[in-house]
Amino acid sequence: YRSADREILRMTIPLAQIATGVDAGAKYRFPFQIQLPPDLPGSMFCSENHRGGKSGGYCEIEYKIKAELKGSGRIFNYKVERVIDVVSAPLPPQPVPHLIPPVKQKVNFFGCFDVGTITMGARVENTRVGKGETASIDFACKNQSRRGIDRVEATITEEVEWSAGGQNNRMKRKLASRTFRPDERWVKLSKEEMRSLKSSSKCPTSTFRNEEQSILEEIHRAIHDGENRVALDIASSSYQSYLGALIKVNHHLKIKVFTSGLCTHNPKVRVPLYIGTPSSVGGYQGTASTTEQSQYDNIPTVEAIPSAPYIPNAPYIATAMPEPSAPPAEWASAVTATPVIMTQ
Repeated sequence: YRSADREILRMTIPLAQIATGVDAGAKYRFPFQIQLPPDLPGSMFCSENHRGGKSGGYCEIEYKIKAELKGSGRIFNYKVERVIDVVSAPLPPQPVPHLIPPVKQKVNFFGCFDVGTITMGARVENTRVGKGETASIDFACKNQSRRGIDRVEATITEEVEWSAGGQNNRMKRKLASRTFRPDERWVKLSKEEMRSLKSSSKCPTSTFRNEEQSILEEIHRAIHDGENRVALDIASSSYQSYLGALIKVNHHLKIKVFTSGLCTHNPKVRVPLYIGTPSSVGGYQGTASTTEQSQYDNIPTVEAIPSAPYIPNAPYIATAMPEPSAPPAEWASAVTATPVIMTQ
């Protein structure tokens, strides 16, 4: 078992000097809001048995909010602690596309017998995808081998790896998979066509080079026009891509060409992806309306601690405030969570 803690922020809220004669069990509410660092990963729990329990290896990212009422006890102060769910900051709305230019890959039989080539290319509309959103992939290829193409699959895979006490655990699962539609470029070459191609490749002429160039242009044009496109739905239960000291979450897209016959090489390409909170969740970086923002203008705020050093407790300073039997008037319009009641 191993864990790492980081203090994200600390704040002191002067409450009031409460005079004697306050009835036991009186309730006081002091709203506040906090600004979390934008690079925080979201809360998560992952186990190697996929059942959500803690039997076997597991990892989790958990956030807690703690409150201590200074001067509330003779020996120990009253404290309360709650686990809260944190959602990672929304992704930027600007897409990050990725183009896999047409590349020729050999098709071998039994690992050493050359049976031709397959030229393939693809385009990912956005490599930065939100949970619950859709990833669009365009694909095209040209089969110049003696093996037919059975199918071409696009698969998004999630891998979670964590380490503790010298031990490593890993969880891997398929998030989404789709098959591309076959077209005429997938047809295998005949024996005569294959013999002619090999003969031309040994002593390439300008005609042969032009034909090769036209194949590359054809594939590039098919990708650009979106002739063969699939959409992969990212599950809302997916984890956020994350690279931490103890936990690593990686996502990647793999496009694999499955050729006919046994013991034949299946060409493939792989593209890393980043999965996170959709940019549409809660707006992106201050896109809230003026009306929504005005509800929080008068609530005490605190900025996050930029790093994680130990910060000693700030001295408690009692200041004069309105009668503590009710929140101050300027907090009347505040939107707050259900208050935690602390009684003596």
